[in-house]
Amino acid sequence: MSFRCLIFLSFISLIGNAQFYSNGQNPSSVNWRQIKTKDFQIIFPEDFLSKAQELANIISYANKQSRLNLNSNPKRISIIIQNNTTVDNGFVTLAPWRTEFYAIASQENEGVNWLKKLAVHEYRHVVQLEKFREGIGKVLYLLMGEQGLGALTVLTTPLWFLEGDAVGIETRKTEVGRGNYGPFLREYKAQLLEGDSLSYEKASFGSYKDYVTDHYKFGYHMVEFVKKEFGETVWDSVLTCVAKNPFIPYPFSFYLKKITGKTTAQIYSDLYPYLKKEWENKNYTKNVSVSGVTKNYTSYLNPVLDENGKVYCLRKSYDHITQIVRLDSIEEKLIHVPGRIDQDNFSYGGGKLIWAEKRRDPRWQYRDYSEIIVFDIKNKRKKRLKRRTKWFGASIDSKGLKIALVELSKANFASLVITNMQGTELKRLSLNKSMGYHPSWADTSILFISLFKGDSYLINWSYNDNKLDTLFRSKYPISYPQVSDKGIVVQASINGEDEIVIIKGNKMYYSITPEFGLQFPSIYNNHIYYADYHNNGMRIVKSNLILRNEISSGFQDKKLPELDTISFEVKKYYPLLHLFNIHSWAPISIYPDEQELKLGVSLFSQNKLSSSTLKMNYDYDWIQRGQKVKVSYELAHFYPLIFADYVREVNPESVISGTIAKTTQETIATGTRFSWLFDNSKYVKNILLQGAYVNSLSKYNFDSLYRDTVLKIENIQLLGYFGTSYKRAKKNIFPKWSFSLEGRFYSNLNKNEKSLMAKATVTIPGLFKNHGLKFSYSDQRSNSLFIPNYITESRGYLNYIFKDAQKTSIDYTFPLFYPDYKLGKVAYIQRLRMDVFYDLMTVYDGLNYNKLESVGLEVNMDFNPFRYSYLTQLGVEIVYNSNGNVFFSPIFKILY
Repeated sequence: MSFRCLIFLSFISLIGNAQFYSNGQNPSSVNWRQIKTKDFQIIFPEDFLSKAQELANIISYANKQSRLNLNSNPKRISIIIQNNTTVDNGFVTLAPWRTEFYAIASQENEGVNWLKKLAVHEYRHVVQLEKFREGIGKVLYLLMGEQGLGALTVLTTPLWFLEGDAVGIETRKTEVGRGNYGPFLREYKAQLLEGDSLSYEKASFGSYKDYVTDHYKFGYHMVEFVKKEFGETVWDSVLTCVAKNPFIPYPFSFYLKKITGKTTAQIYSDLYPYLKKEWENKNYTKNVSVSGVTKNYTSYLNPVLDENGKVYCLRKSYDHITQIVRLDSIEEKLIHVPGRIDQDNFSYGGGKLIWAEKRRDPRWQYRDYSEIIVFDIKNKRKKRLKRRTKWFGASIDSKGLKIALVELSKANFASLVITNMQGTELKRLSLNKSMGYHPSWADTSILFISLFKGDSYLINWSYNDNKLDTLFRSKYPISYPQVSDKGIVVQASINGEDEIVIIKGNKMYYSITPEFGLQFPSIYNNHIYYADYHNNGMRIVKSNLILRNEISSGFQDKKLPELDTISFEVKKYYPLLHLFNIHSWAPISIYPDEQELKLGVSLFSQNKLSSSTLKMNYDYDWIQRGQKVKVSYELAHFYPLIFADYVREVNPESVISGTIAKTTQETIATGTRFSWLFDNSKYVKNILLQGAYVNSLSKYNFDSLYRDTVLKIENIQLLGYFGTSYKRAKKNIFPKWSFSLEGRFYSNLNKNEKSLMAKATVTIPGLFKNHGLKFSYSDQRSNSLFIPNYITESRGYLNYIFKDAQKTSIDYTFPLFYPDYKLGKVAYIQRLRMDVFYDLMTVYDGLNYNKLESVGLEVNMDFNPFRYSYLTQLGVEIVYNSNGNVFFSPIFKILY
């Protein structure tokens, strides 16, 4: 098979498997506003109005600055502002064409305004994607709309380039940027100097066995190295060539070699010695390990100490979700398994640990909260300080009586708040236009960091008399202030290096220099404890707190253009008047949910707020001259999701009772769905309730031997589901523990035809690490054969129609190897795994009982084919049934 054919099949497979991108919806009560210019449309909630003009000017800045060295002129894009969530994120996507900004900043002080960093980074993606509208991309857009451009992008261009290039522009066009920020740079530095030499594929795609830094960090170094070696405009030339003719083997690497003389793998090989020479031979502070050194990737974070010097910290690995442990003489004791913990925050005082956790609204995916958790160590009792807050960076006083924290409004304005242990507000300090980070207690005052126009300020707040003193101003990002007898200790990023420094008077001094990086310093008895970064995970270490040489101001201020101060017109935005937004079509019938492709045409619509989706398909069966029209619509604007489906099928050559008939079937289904997700603890819980009314009309036009027949059926179908499962670590194939219960009810309103089905599934740990055992039992009871069968046959059997059925299944799954093996350019194999199963099913068709019994196994490979960025599953299922037959079935999935 030729490579062009393989690329075409991969392209079609991607289209067939991909879902059009949606992260969920906002509450229907949100009132929306918009700002519209020739370049962008900002759609934002009304409670973001006070920040909207500033953001519009930031986006105008990003629109101009993000075009550096990429020659494209993006069409207008819609920018959706998400301020009901406390997650700091953003993305640009096609199908439909839009970008979403998560407006609430995190508690990580990167030395730059969050919205400015976000706008510059994401607008660079807008500029990148516009390059793919050239050449073949223009043809694909005409044929398939935005889904064609999306498939072209992900099939030809590595993720490391897209993200690394965006980080590079962010670094140049903001005050600091992650390319100058120590916590961003340390991972690749440790991977290169401390880890084994990785293949290009492993560095690009990751590993289940070893920690490999992500495509942002790897990509930044690759992109900047190529610019340094071959010129600033090289990437524009590469993308232009890729878009014009992508149908050659490995087009990105091919054109990179054509322009520079070197492939991506060869450039990666050159990058290694270049960075190694730049980074090695660094003098670093000696330390003593408190957590020990583990063979497999395990990271210990956020050390805090109690009155007796015992260390509490977070632990995470590929085998376990994040846990809170206590370290004592290298021994570890599990203290608690938190929910969705914010890893920028951990504090101890008065026998209590506190941290911030994310709590998601069970219905509205874009509404969540950051809430403070108080854990009493002695009683092992956990309580939520107050519900529905946007509280971050909490610090508890030494007596365990009061808490200082940062509160963020929906417009991203910060306040410092002091509460008691019941969550009652005692004091408040509004920070106006600056951002606040990491409050800590200092007798009768609070130390905190404030960020304003790119400068970090160390501030002391005497909360009793509400007096503010600016103790130090730094051009470098600083975090986590604490009082010591040598001065005020902070974590800092100095010229791209992590440091622990001491501020004394109006000067700053070096204290602790790590080998690669560090995080979260904590002082105890003139020793400083911190998480010391290494390639196989952070270690908790301690060092002597020393005062070294003074830090000169060597920070080079970038001469960045000033933001405009244009006043933009704000108008109301009505979501219910913008339900339809046609973004993709195709001269082939695509079923994204069913992962199928058929002869025909299709059209897709999704509105900009992802609350209204429409799918329209026309299928043609050229063998039997059959036709099918299917229209599916979902409206998720209101609390219950509302859906409606219409299907019309015409088959002129159906064979019924030995004679030819033209059959026409029309089905209309409408209903509502309630879906809730709870993932605020170590368990994830799902609840689904769905009801549908289905009306079907079937017409049978026979030849002269039979009378034409019309059959009308009306029915209701109900579905209920409850599931709870332990959160899954990276290496786990099944959840460690889980239980689910599903029930279905069917009733024909024209006849006395009813059916009831129930299914229960349990997973438990297997015999060894990452092994899993799953049991399931299903039972369906019906009073007619002409009722949907909700239980699938035992593996190895097909097309059994039954009234009653009972089925038991047992699956045992386990990993075989983590080879991280490169098979040339054909595949990079990350994991091989196996599932051994047994099925037993008894079915009754009203006359006879049949026993469907089978055993078998699945062998699956998780790999990246042809340097494709997304992990893919390829496998085979082998089944031996009780009739003595052996069946082989291929397995193929793209794992987004």
